[in-house]
Amino acid sequence: MRRSLPARPAVLVALLTLLIPSRVSSEEALFRSDLYVSPASAETKGTGTFLVFHEGQGELPPEGQYFREHQPGEIAEFHLFVPDGLAPGKTYPVLIVYHGGTDGGSGKGTCASMAALSTKENPVIVLSPNMYTMDAWNEILKEGKYPVDPSRVAVFGFSSGGMGVNAAFKEFERSEGRFRPALLVCASTFTTFDLTRLHGTPYVVIAGEKEAPEFEKNPILRDRRATCRRNAVEMGKGGGESRYIEMQGEGHSCGGPKHLAVLHHLLRSLPPPAFELRPRKLSAELELAVRLARAEDWAALRAEVTRLDAIEDAKARTAWSPLRRDIMAELVRWTKAQAKSVAAIGPKSGSPAVARALNIHDRLVRVEELFRDTTDGPALTRALSDLDRAAHLRKELEARRRFREILAERDPKARGSALAELLRESRDTEYGGGRTRELLQALQEP
Repeated sequence: MRRSLPARPAVLVALLTLLIPSRVSSEEALFRSDLYVSPASAETKGTGTFLVFHEGQGELPPEGQYFREHQPGEIAEFHLFVPDGLAPGKTYPVLIVYHGGTDGGSGKGTCASMAALSTKENPVIVLSPNMYTMDAWNEILKEGKYPVDPSRVAVFGFSSGGMGVNAAFKEFERSEGRFRPALLVCASTFTTFDLTRLHGTPYVVIAGEKEAPEFEKNPILRDRRATCRRNAVEMGKGGGESRYIEMQGEGHSCGGPKHLAVLHHLLRSLPPPAFELRPRKLSAELELAVRLARAEDWAALRAEVTRLDAIEDAKARTAWSPLRRDIMAELVRWTKAQAKSVAAIGPKSGSPAVARALNIHDRLVRVEELFRDTTDGPALTRALSDLDRAAHLRKELEARRRFREILAERDPKARGSALAELLRESRDTEYGGGRTRELLQALQEP
């Protein structure tokens, strides 16, 4: 028998009763069942090559020791899936996935199961280290022979693999922000770093509905679902993008159809690469501008453009002028094309499409703000004209604004009333509907 909805502010229960058909309990309606259906269901199953690097130092720890301390710079065995048919010159998203279980366990099976996320139409490179270290990622970048997109890196950890997500945060700090994950996901686990210090990197906590009864006698896991709920709420209070997704009917598990479907949704929310500049022979002084453009580090690119615009050497200015023209022309073209796609979203677009559109919108606005006072500013502003006529986009943005304000509300009663109002008025939006239900579920007492 399904558990009854715990006692909460009457306004929430009353509202859910009005909005939900009588045959469906208000608790059932909080589940994001739309996320259990993979957006890749109509795509072609991907194939690829599995590779193993290093013989590894991922041996099992001494008996009775669950985790072993890792030394700085230690390299563990790690497994890599590279899809077939990757187009030359293009880059692809990367999923770094950390397995659960005892420290030193193999990432081989994890890599194999997560490779199912890669399809022929939407390839994904999968990396699964044996230990909770970022050395595997750094090694791939150092080799430079795989078409990874550093701007589309998702880090996923299941159960004790949450330590790997924490390792990703430490790598962000250690690299002074050069390693910037686009998405952090913890399944049946959590990490406790300050999300606001990751400059807006979205953080997602996934838990199984049946984790609590499944592990009632386990002192470590018996409160896992409740802890995951609290963690997602607390991580969102600082202004970062935090989500809680509960798997209906699932226990402490990973790699099943529902998990893969949710990961598909999350990966599809990542914006595509902005553009690829044509390769050309450049001096070392100009290569930085190209690297920043490809990495989509817009603030740094703006600073570099300003610096190069001010150079006085005639030969250097002659070399910079055509490259500057190419960079800005491509940026204007990309802005116009992406603004048109973002403006096209509607109430039936689906969660991945809306989430990606909002992500792209934020990038477009940032680019226009940074380059507004340059000679290309007017062209970039005109390229955003489609956004001004997008009624549903404006509704989505307003719902997101209100949702974020609610997250910061400390008074539980005021927060509950505000969520009820947002759900009533904007349930056909991603934040007013789906994200509000996620938060309502995270706020429930198990």
